[in-house]
Amino acid sequence: MTAWIVIMAAAWIVGAPSESRSAPDAGSPTLSAGSDSIYYQADRVVDDRHADTITFTGNVVIRYKEIQLEAAQITLDRGRQTLDASGLPDSVGHITGSPVFLREGERMQGSRMTYNLNTDRGTVRQGRAAYQNKHLQGEHLMLDPARNLHARSLSLSTCDHPHPHYDFLCSSLKIIENDKAVGR
Repeated sequence: MTAWIVIMAAAWIVGAPSESRSAPDAGSPTLSAGSDSIYYQADRVVDDRHADTITFTGNVVIRYKEIQLEAAQITLDRGRQTLDASGLPDSVGHITGSPVFLREGERMQGSRMTYNLNTDRGTVRQGRAAYQNKHLQGEHLMLDPARNLHARSLSLSTCDHPHPHYDFLCSSLKIIENDKAVGR
């Protein structure tokens, strides 16, 4: 089992290794995002000092606060304090390792995800989600720190099939946790 590593501020000052081929072990340098730790697992890690980014590639899992983000590739932009996740093409061009966002029983997956570490806001492009016992498919899904969901071009259903038997179509929707949904 690959060890989880804590990313702490010391490596930004001291310096992390510029590249590793497998997931780092417990003795590796660590970083942090403000006062919160980021835990990661990846097959390859590349630290680009000029772009101020760290790119994690291959079976990537990142844990931050109560969220977990999984994808074939995730890039941490230290300046903007964002995580950008995407799948990667395999040998025949099919995208594999599409991003998955998990938070306390909620699950979202899509073609691309961005998560802002400062604002705790996440966006999902071309996403599918299970959110508060509802199944959503949409072009753009966004979660805010108050756990509200905002969506555009959305299909909403309680049916969990890939092609739901019934659904509500909305050009825009806001779901306020444990309260109401407002759609157009």
